[in-house]
Amino acid sequence: MRYGILMLWSSCALHPLSVRSAVAPDLPAPQVVNTDLADSKWWSVLGDEALPGLIRDALANNPDLRTFKAVLRQAEAMATVRGAARYPSLSFATSYAGQPYTPFVLPIPGANQDPDTEVQATIQTQFNLAYEADLFGKARANAGAARRDANAAALDLKAMQLVSAAQIVEMVLTVLEGREQLALLATNEKLLRQQRGFVVSRYQSGLSNVLELRQQDELIATTVAQRPLLNEQIAAAGRRLSLLTGGHSGAQRLPNGQALPAVPAPWKNSVSAAFVHRRPDVMSAFEKLHSADHRLAAALASRLPSLRFNGATGFLFLGRSTPETSVAGTTTPAQTLSESLGESVDTVTADPGDNLAWQLSVQLLQPIFQGGVVKAQIEAARAGREAAVERYRKAILTAFDEVVSSHSGE
Repeated sequence: MRYGILMLWSSCALHPLSVRSAVAPDLPAPQVVNTDLADSKWWSVLGDEALPGLIRDALANNPDLRTFKAVLRQAEAMATVRGAARYPSLSFATSYAGQPYTPFVLPIPGANQDPDTEVQATIQTQFNLAYEADLFGKARANAGAARRDANAAALDLKAMQLVSAAQIVEMVLTVLEGREQLALLATNEKLLRQQRGFVVSRYQSGLSNVLELRQQDELIATTVAQRPLLNEQIAAAGRRLSLLTGGHSGAQRLPNGQALPAVPAPWKNSVSAAFVHRRPDVMSAFEKLHSADHRLAAALASRLPSLRFNGATGFLFLGRSTPETSVAGTTTPAQTLSESLGESVDTVTADPGDNLAWQLSVQLLQPIFQGGVVKAQIEAARAGREAAVERYRKAILTAFDEVVSSHSGE
């Protein structure tokens, strides 16, 4: 077993990250024979007809499982968000701006020197394209971390499904054990009462004393007093089954069996690193270790320059309402705002190419001073990776201890 731990630990040793090799190589994936342990129906060995329904309801309605499912959906959504940062974004924007406008009028003899306040409006439509080149793998590392988090959330859900199924089985075994003990208690009580009859006969014949008779009565009373405790044990297990399946404690759900199943054959598998790595909790810690490694890579890349491209193209429509004016005997008719905007639209429609506006900008950004934010982010990511390493190490050691202890118990 010690050799298995060393091999598993050495295979996950993480090297110091650098910019050119920011993400650690893929760690060896565990060899899993059955990836869907929650659907293996391992509980069928009990042979209880009500047990499959209890476990099915628990997997569907257990509040803890529903919480883990929501966390999984959230992690998958965040993985999509992080992955989208690696690709260009395209958006459409339109804006409208209106304001009063009073033109400046020169004092010309014979002209109207009392200009009316006009209304000016601007309508702008454009497509915006933005893209940040992933020069040093920052976006790729963030996307990889989010994907690993989603994988870990799926494994956490799988582990919780196994725990819920095991809790259901444990409560069912508790009920069956209580029923079997009640049956044994009834048999013992019957035998003790028969024995008391023999003691009474001997007492009446003068072959026994009153002390022996009182001792027999005490044994019967002690046996009878155990019955309420066993009934409460069964009722408590029924209430627990109701809670595990998403119900309330007032509605008990009890299995149909009356006796414990036969003891299965002793388990003969060896405890190896590959076997322990089948556990969803160990695999989840494995994925979280990858996620922390990717986050450290992204933090290191944040010290380096970023290259951003921004482009926009669209049309500008300008309109202005004008009152009727008269200069030197020449009269200019009034024009409404809608008529002016219509002329602008007609101009764009007649020759879109000449009226098309576009812009392209390239931005090279190099962090210089941010009050120690980047350094602190790197240190936080490095500490997070160290914590993930220790959590993974603890998960492995705990898994070995639990498997060996369970094996010894069997």
